[in-house]
Amino acid sequence: MASKEPVGVLRSRAPGQIGCSLLCLSLLSLLLSNVCLAQQQTGWCQFERLKVPLPNRKVESKAGISEYWDIEAPDAQELKCAGMSVVRYTLKKGALLLPSILNAPLVYYVLEGIDSNNHAGKGLHGAAITGCAQTYEAGTAKESREQEEQHQKVRNIEHGDIVAKPAGIADWVYNYGNETLILIAFIHVGNHANQLDIFARRFHLAGQGRSLGGENPKGNVFSGLDVNTLARAYNVGPELASKLQSRDDLVEEIVQTGEDFHVLTHALMQKHKPHRRNLRYMDNYNGEVAETFCNFELRHNIDDPDQSDIFNLRGGRVSMVTSFHLPIFGTFKLTAERAVVYDHSMMTPYFNLNSHSVFYVTYGSARVQVADEHGRNVFDGELKSDDVFVLPQNYVIVKETTGPSFEYIAVKTNDKAARTPLAGRISVIRALPDDVVALAFGLSREEARSLKYSREEITLFRPDNSTHLVNSS
Repeated sequence: MASKEPVGVLRSRAPGQIGCSLLCLSLLSLLLSNVCLAQQQTGWCQFERLKVPLPNRKVESKAGISEYWDIEAPDAQELKCAGMSVVRYTLKKGALLLPSILNAPLVYYVLEGIDSNNHAGKGLHGAAITGCAQTYEAGTAKESREQEEQHQKVRNIEHGDIVAKPAGIADWVYNYGNETLILIAFIHVGNHANQLDIFARRFHLAGQGRSLGGENPKGNVFSGLDVNTLARAYNVGPELASKLQSRDDLVEEIVQTGEDFHVLTHALMQKHKPHRRNLRYMDNYNGEVAETFCNFELRHNIDDPDQSDIFNLRGGRVSMVTSFHLPIFGTFKLTAERAVVYDHSMMTPYFNLNSHSVFYVTYGSARVQVADEHGRNVFDGELKSDDVFVLPQNYVIVKETTGPSFEYIAVKTNDKAARTPLAGRISVIRALPDDVVALAFGLSREEARSLKYSREEITLFRPDNSTHLVNSS
């Protein structure tokens, strides 16, 4: 008869068996962690009521203001659902938003600055893309031994521009106009390019950022490295290397430039043509990088009325930026939408087919109603300038202006984002057979046809037939 092993004694296993066991445990652990994460993400999109999130922190400096709608804020469930953080940057005249790196793609919308002449804000945007050529240079005299200035391409930005920034790319913004420049930044932390966690992590190349609470400054990426190591890496002295760490000052992420500050641009090249210094743009540079990531266009103006995708003379206009306009949006898996709804007008009730939407109201106000899958009204309130609002996938929304107009910029979490209208010429109701509509809603055939064909507009219209209005109270 076979002897029994004592309780608590483990039998020895062959190395192959041990490896197989460890592999099974690893796969099981990975599966359980993914299930927990999926359950957690599902929980983020369960709402009794939708709220309008407020900025949870504000960082002021002499040159500007940064206001954050952080996804980790206590009342940010809607932002967690969409996987999106929002930042509003206000840059004063001559202000520089210092270079920093994010763990997720970012989309700027350039909001118009206000001055006494009502001029639009203007600025420069630069993105330091690893491996791409430094195509802007300042040629010096041949006899000079001084290293000529070189840097990568910079872009002029102005009101209405959409500017894309890939994850892990250092970028900066400079306000060279005579008025305040305002940027609305959408950070898609739910993007596949983010390999860390669901939070927007900003790695400052210069200056000192702020912690979530906003009280204590935190260092930049050089602060955690040894000064002598930095000196050897840059082949400079320790005193110069120590300045990279910004330990002896409280430089924020927005700083004021001086009168001698300049960046090589096409305008500067034209201005300095007669002068001794030869500024030029290197059209033909070494390295065959055409049709690569280096040549991706990062800017597109979404506010040009002539480029509107939908236009109604009485209702307003809607413009989209997709991967067709900015191919890099295909990498981001994002779409941008700009809408201007005129006074006494509305957008058709609709739902997002395959994305969440994060709205920033740029002007005006509107009554907004949202319904969920249970037929509950989860939001019925007014959105006004500077409000942030999240529309989850498949939730039905309708917007009606309550002021002179209602204008917003929105980012959708799909590069092929589509919406399904519930009223109008291309609506779901219009696509159903008459008898299906009649039976579904308890209507006569004539009522069903009236419901289907009484509205010929597509997206925007003015509901000016007051005889159909009823008191819902």
